[in-house]
Amino acid sequence: MAAVFDEFKTIAEFLQTTQKEKILIPEYQRPYAWGFDQIEALFSDLKDFTIDKIKDKTQETYFLGTIVYFVNDNGEKEIIDGQQRLTSIMLLLRAIYEKLSTSEITTPEGLNFINKIEPLLFIKNEMTGQVDKDDILIRSDVVSDSQNHTFHQILKTGKTQSGAKDNYSKNYESFSKLYDEFISQNSDPKAIYYFINNLLNYTTIIPIKAKTQDTALTIFNTLNDRGMPLSDADIFKGKIYKNLDDDKKVKFIQEWKILENETELANEKMQNLFYMYMFYLRAKADDKDTTTPKLRSYLLKKKPEFLRDDDLLENLRQILKILKFSKDLKDIDDEVWSENLQIKQVFSLLVLTNNEWWKYPSIIYYLTHKNSPNFENLYLKFLRKLFVSIFQRYSIEHAINSIKAPVLKLNVEITNNAEPKFDFKEILGDEENILKGKIIAPHVNLRYALVLFVAYEMANQTEILPERWELEHIFPQKWQNTYIEQTLGWTDAKLKELLWNIGNLTPLEKKLNIVASNGYFDKKKTEYAKSKVAITNGIDKNYNEWKPENIIERNGEIVKFVKEKFNQWAQ
Repeated sequence: MAAVFDEFKTIAEFLQTTQKEKILIPEYQRPYAWGFDQIEALFSDLKDFTIDKIKDKTQETYFLGTIVYFVNDNGEKEIIDGQQRLTSIMLLLRAIYEKLSTSEITTPEGLNFINKIEPLLFIKNEMTGQVDKDDILIRSDVVSDSQNHTFHQILKTGKTQSGAKDNYSKNYESFSKLYDEFISQNSDPKAIYYFINNLLNYTTIIPIKAKTQDTALTIFNTLNDRGMPLSDADIFKGKIYKNLDDDKKVKFIQEWKILENETELANEKMQNLFYMYMFYLRAKADDKDTTTPKLRSYLLKKKPEFLRDDDLLENLRQILKILKFSKDLKDIDDEVWSENLQIKQVFSLLVLTNNEWWKYPSIIYYLTHKNSPNFENLYLKFLRKLFVSIFQRYSIEHAINSIKAPVLKLNVEITNNAEPKFDFKEILGDEENILKGKIIAPHVNLRYALVLFVAYEMANQTEILPERWELEHIFPQKWQNTYIEQTLGWTDAKLKELLWNIGNLTPLEKKLNIVASNGYFDKKKTEYAKSKVAITNGIDKNYNEWKPENIIERNGEIVKFVKEKFNQWAQ
């Protein structure tokens, strides 16, 4: 990994280097969030360390943590990890400097530390040795932090605005009060100077200098166990903001925050929206490569123009719309197609295929053709064909690689045609028998999807299935051996082969399934009759009893129906 892991550096040693390379808290970082608890803990640790050091006269140090950074094109130390601690240390140093420089009592120690701290806060003129208090050594450009200016002004002036409630102001004032308390609680007037000396010369960090931003982020995400690591979405937000004209920045932050909140409420992540967006851009660029590129590398290096795309946030909103709809199946305002029961049903089927690859073409189709005439019918036809294609190929091979290439080709086709060509491998010969077998005994990852498909299509289900439904085994999973062998004439082994067959499975509401439990057919029919699932509700009407022979019979009926319906949907 291209990084330099420095030896321990004291706070003074590290900050002295900022005379040549100022510190930047970049736009993609999260806002300054430390509160009084963290401020008090830091000051208390330093205070206890000082008291112990005065008593024992040891040369031990107080370790503050790591600082991960890289030097950007402007020659600044761009901080990736450690911004909360570093910002707090700068506020503490400024509070100490203010106390020392405005004190009525001048001591040699006080003058010494004023001179020591000045070049850690301000640019120092190499010729005169004087500092410029308007030229501070740290700058915060954090996009979503409206108090950046406040932070800068505190460092420049040593003052806060009356009644200020931001973290910078409150923490700065807290440091000042803690400083005064330390002096009042110690009979030794020089104790505070030991405290300052320990802060500057015995409080240490490990600076980790990376060669690039990518390397610095990799290191950070590896080391970070204190909270959420920076995501690619954070980086994109900062880059987009930086490229905007000043008159557009406020609106961008407002819209980003709204989208971020909506994304969180939908139990999604901004990162995922950008990931879906990458597949959309790849499709438009005729990119069918089955090797998925890294998100940040692709967008910033191959498609940097996306940073200035006026439609970006709108496209992300539309992507979120489809992702959210696929989960809750609720009507979308001003989107007539979203009221279509059949579209809702096929989305619920796609979700149950247990892979992400249906999402990319579904989203790309919507982004590309949502304003087309007859979109509702076109979308339904497309989604049905997509479900059948993925289900069949995934059933036969059960490998993501079997659907990757055709989906990527389909993505490109979608951008050119509202009725795109599907290039999934045709099912011929032995594969037809394999598929038949997979319909009879569906793979565990596709079992729910097939049972739901049968429920929707075979019984003409006129509504979405209840949210909490479970797979019901019509013939129970546990039985008495005497009943199986003597009454039914079957062996355990033979019956177990039928247990998970499609003919023995049906959807049932969870609360009804609990009551039905593991009973035999005669006892469970009452619960089936209460079900709002049409195919389950009809079982007690269509069958007087339920034996292994009924499972085999129903297997045949369902296989025939599914194959016919799949052929219709694939047209």
